[in-house]
Amino acid sequence: MSHGIRPELVKHAVKVEELTPYPGNARRGDVDAIAESLEAHGQYRPIVVRRETKEVLAGNHTLRAAIQLEWTHVAVTYVDVDEEQAARIVLVDNRTNDAAGYDDQALADLLKPLQESDNGLIGTGFDVEACEALLESLKPAVPDPPTEDDPEPAVYAVGVACATEEDRANLISQLEEWGYNPRKVDGRWAGQITE
Repeated sequence: MSHGIRPELVKHAVKVEELTPYPGNARRGDVDAIAESLEAHGQYRPIVVRRETKEVLAGNHTLRAAIQLEWTHVAVTYVDVDEEQAARIVLVDNRTNDAAGYDDQALADLLKPLQESDNGLIGTGFDVEACEALLESLKPAVPDPPTEDDPEPAVYAVGVACATEEDRANLISQLEEWGYNPRKVDGRWAGQITE
């Protein structure tokens, strides 16, 4: 196969043999997962190359995946930068990916329908085990049922005098919001207290 570049990017095609991986790139990527994505979707964004040296600044693993797939061309965007700027671009491209995280619920919402589709998770970079582990982690925790040996929790009572019926109703409402369980005594709220 000569390439799998998306039609919109074919005008940016460059022979892979003209490009050089960035020397000393510290990033270690999952080339197989990138190759799977390239096969599933084609190359949908260009790699970034320093024009003067033809060194790849962003997309070194995409280049390796394309070579693994025996592509002869990849889509490229050239930048005119000096050596220091090139190093900074390589570092920030890798570091911003490291610093990113996921909203697990949003991620699950994206993955679940794909997992259930005809194509499954192909081309997502996720496998069934990772998806299932994520979905499992989002299930609410179920408390262990009490055992016969568990003692009943202690209950402490407090009496509070309120100036008005409205104050009493407001206090009961506030206590319930805080997670307390106001209870009637002998089936009724106490009446007016005389000193």
